[in-house]
Amino acid sequence: MKNIRLNLAVSVFILMLTAVHADAKWWIFGQSNDEININYLYLNKIAYDESGPQITVYKETLQDGLVYITGKASTRKGKLGGVRVTTNNKETWEEAKISENGAFEYSFKPELNKDYILFIEIMDTAGKTNDIELTRKEVKLSEQNIMALIRETLDKMIEAYKNEDPARFMSHVSEDFTGDEANLDRAIRRDFNAFDNIDLRYTLNNITSGAKGMVYVSINFNRSVISTKDGKPYTDKGMTEFIFQLGPARVYNMKNPLIFGLSDAENVAVGTVKSSSGELNISLSETNAVGLTADGTTGDSSVLSGTVTLTTVNPFTNFQGFIFADEEITNETDGGNIMGDFGLAIETLAMAVMNVRAGVQVKKRAGTPLSQITSADESGYGTWADSGQAGDSYVFKLSNNTYGAIEIVSLNGAGPRYASIRYKYQPNGTRNF
Repeated sequence: MKNIRLNLAVSVFILMLTAVHADAKWWIFGQSNDEININYLYLNKIAYDESGPQITVYKETLQDGLVYITGKASTRKGKLGGVRVTTNNKETWEEAKISENGAFEYSFKPELNKDYILFIEIMDTAGKTNDIELTRKEVKLSEQNIMALIRETLDKMIEAYKNEDPARFMSHVSEDFTGDEANLDRAIRRDFNAFDNIDLRYTLNNITSGAKGMVYVSINFNRSVISTKDGKPYTDKGMTEFIFQLGPARVYNMKNPLIFGLSDAENVAVGTVKSSSGELNISLSETNAVGLTADGTTGDSSVLSGTVTLTTVNPFTNFQGFIFADEEITNETDGGNIMGDFGLAIETLAMAVMNVRAGVQVKKRAGTPLSQITSADESGYGTWADSGQAGDSYVFKLSNNTYGAIEIVSLNGAGPRYASIRYKYQPNGTRNF
């Protein structure tokens, strides 16, 4: 691994010199400072870290004509001292409303033909703050009637879903759907076998536009079904999110709790909408048994899973890792001083080097999706698993004899370097995921 790094030293140095400063690392807010942790952050009920560095909000969707920033933060030591927001590129700052549990809210009224450059500062009582630069976001207001387009697509999908028409439903799904079109197609067909008398209604919370024709949509939903397995009625309600690709509008991404494809939530959904309401949502087991769970997902209740983004500032001395048990991103140093269970150093567009902490063993599963890894390997582990690329997975045997696994979903090795990974962790000591 050292030889690989030395050979790439010159090219990496050039990449660092030529990186464009304006490419703000908006997707890793709160991760570069161990003192401040942002539990969640939304702009008009759309996840702040997923809506892109530049977004457009639509006048017709704004509640009371306002843009709302809501979130919750915590500190490793002490309490939050305050939260401030600027909408004019740090010229002036305003205090956000903050509660005892760390939840905060700020709102402002945008005007047409005006650009707003936002930063969010979160401070603890010792005066330490989050990395403010990572919260940069440009916001514009539009009068375009995009709501009708999104509503039309959602209405058609719900109608096809209720009528158990998979072909018509899938015609509104992007070919680039992040959960894989085939997975969603299979999942909704299993839903049809599991549910009778589907009734699904929704209200649009908010719509914002990001880069590359992506539109971020938040909805509230009410749902009722009858289980074909036990004949009982089930109802739920909640909030969830979609990403649509425009021209025409097609679904690109869906989050838990799902309203479509519940039978394979692990592979269909990317991420989970965190709700403070405590609502339980309808879920489906592998045997089509209907239940109510915290986020609409099923499986071994002890298994932790999710998606995170790991960044690399310098692949030799400054990259991020992950602790499975805490589901926590860590900032790593080079060599043997790895703080997470593993660290991922992104060196090129197509390569990331796997580092593991002392006592951790790893096995590479090249080209194997995480969804196909249902149990950890019994043997074949080592202390280094070679460099990896998008589509590769790794299985880990940790020092406390528990098991975890990840899949590298995507890599960006030019300018800001980051990797999107999916993970599973089984804390009970068995090898089953």
